[in-house]
Amino acid sequence: MTSLTSGQICKIVGGQLYGKSDVRAKTLSTDSRKIGEDALFVALKGEKFDGADYLLSLDNKISMAISHRYEEVSYPLIVVEDTLSALTKLSSYYLKNNTNLSIKVALTGSVGKTTTKEMVYSVLNTTYKTKRTIGNYNNHIGVPITLMSVDEDSEALVCEMGMSHKGEIEHLSSLFESDVAIITNIGHSHIENLGSRENIRDAKLEITKGIKKDGTLIVNGEEELLKDLNFDFNVMRVGLTKGLDIWASDVKMYEDGVEYIANIAEKKIPIKLSSTGEHNVINSLFAIAVGRLYNVSEENIKKGLMNYKSVGFRQDIYFKNNIKVIADCYNAGLESMTASLQMLKKLETKGSRIAVLGDMLELGTFSKEAHTRVGKTVSECKIDILLTLGENAQYIHTVAKKEGVLAYHFDTKDSLATYLKNNLKDFDTVLFKASRSMKFEEIISLAGLEK
Repeated sequence: MTSLTSGQICKIVGGQLYGKSDVRAKTLSTDSRKIGEDALFVALKGEKFDGADYLLSLDNKISMAISHRYEEVSYPLIVVEDTLSALTKLSSYYLKNNTNLSIKVALTGSVGKTTTKEMVYSVLNTTYKTKRTIGNYNNHIGVPITLMSVDEDSEALVCEMGMSHKGEIEHLSSLFESDVAIITNIGHSHIENLGSRENIRDAKLEITKGIKKDGTLIVNGEEELLKDLNFDFNVMRVGLTKGLDIWASDVKMYEDGVEYIANIAEKKIPIKLSSTGEHNVINSLFAIAVGRLYNVSEENIKKGLMNYKSVGFRQDIYFKNNIKVIADCYNAGLESMTASLQMLKKLETKGSRIAVLGDMLELGTFSKEAHTRVGKTVSECKIDILLTLGENAQYIHTVAKKEGVLAYHFDTKDSLATYLKNNLKDFDTVLFKASRSMKFEEIISLAGLEK
């Protein structure tokens, strides 16, 4: 964040300033527990919390604050009607006045958006000073915070945009005004709120509302719901199908990565990734497309993709006690669950392939069908042992067991972990996959399989 004075910020957000107008802030925080040096604290108000309750306790810890109510404090206080609106105004002003920022990439998708974001960042950062969304700061609060993280010398910004309802991405996209937008795919996440995949597609397409007139949209060329659409701006399509703008061939899977050939017109570029799975091949194609748009050299594209490392609990593959662990516990939907099982099928192993699966959430009335499909996929992928936990995961268990898979359903994390401790053998490969709120990393820890 570039240093701004309390007077400047007050004018931008249209508030009432109490205190000095020449105090400067260099960092921004909306969390009273995480206060940086010379911080501007924005006291957001939610259903269960009110940041203004912490204004007094932050005396002598921050440079200034924006609040919806007045408190007698020693630092400059800017009072506004709506602190979220003030944060949005401030981030919009800040972004538009950062003259050095010449590359803005926005991305969304039902599956793979965070991995794709990290890969795009890794490629661009080899050539340009690049910032990107940190963690899951991809909503109406997180995106403005991301915009405020840009430094004076930042040249590129990669911004992830999530949504659960119609209209959310349109707001974020219009605020961001991207040069490039990416839609990784159209899945079933949030179908509970949106009703159909077509409605999910339309909500994802809201990302195009903020694309500049000379901008580019990059989409998965194999996504049926995006194939036949026409746009008023440049469109690039990537995937595994020959003839797309950028397509992958000669894909070779290894336990510690994947190799393939990226085909761009008549050019063939050999690519190596440190993460495995066909879904990661497609994620990386988006990064290659962005790199090509901004003249990143072939050498740097390769370097950037090799430098990518999974974040959080996204497909973290490691060995523990002669057991190969695939910790993929960050989130789960039908598409990502299927991709993880297909990857498990293709990994070479001397032992058994074991899938530890839990509930996929936010699927509404589609939940039973989705979990039933996963059960069939478990059988098709020839998984040796299936272990499930969760109310909806029982459908996975029932279908897979009927198809002949050795399957066990558990009522508690402790009992599932105990099974793993007592039954895992050397060289077994274990996949852990469930929606984030299932907290499957706790099972990993209870079973003594933490990294």
